[in-house]
Amino acid sequence: MDAQQLITLYRSGERDFSGLELENLDLREVTLAGCNFTKASLRNVVLSGANLKAAVFKNCLAVNLDFSSACLKGANLQQLNGQNVSFSRADLRDARLQEAYVLRTDFTKAVLARANLQKAYLWGSLFMDADFSDAILDNANLQNADLSRAELSEAKLRYCYLHSANLQHTSWIGADLSYANLMQANLNNADFQEANLRGTVLLRAVLLNAKFSRSPLAFAS
Repeated sequence: MDAQQLITLYRSGERDFSGLELENLDLREVTLAGCNFTKASLRNVVLSGANLKAAVFKNCLAVNLDFSSACLKGANLQQLNGQNVSFSRADLRDARLQEAYVLRTDFTKAVLARANLQKAYLWGSLFMDADFSDAILDNANLQNADLSRAELSEAKLRYCYLHSANLQHTSWIGADLSYANLMQANLNNADFQEANLRGTVLLRAVLLNAKFSRSPLAFAS
């Protein structure tokens, strides 16, 4: 199926594109809101700037997929299996990414407020200047990820794995990091005011100029 056929089907009212193999498509800035791409294979597909609000990409295989600056508000990306995927500057508010498996993915300046990333595997991904306000990252794996200057106020990161992550200049005000692993992470100038650090592992973390006022530090190590 080529790009024009897909757009024509959408405009005629079709929304179910589950299981399709889509390859080498340029769909930048198109509107495909509410579409169902469950278990579809997307290779070399450009969706930058596209309107994908409430679209479903559950269990998709994504290779060289460009979601940069796309609207993915309320989208379902659960168990997405991605390689070389870009969410740079994407709007992922209220999106679901539970158990997504996307290594070294670019989320630079993405908005992930209230998104659910429980048990997502995001090893080595880039989240510079991303907004995780009130997001859920319980049991997520962000080892070696770069979250420098990210906003994580009120986020839930219980048992989150942030070993060796770059967390410089991050804001965790009111966040729940209970039993999270921040071993060897760089926390220079991080703000943990009023954050819950009960059981948090901070062994060999770099904490130069980090702020911890009014943070419960019971059993943090």
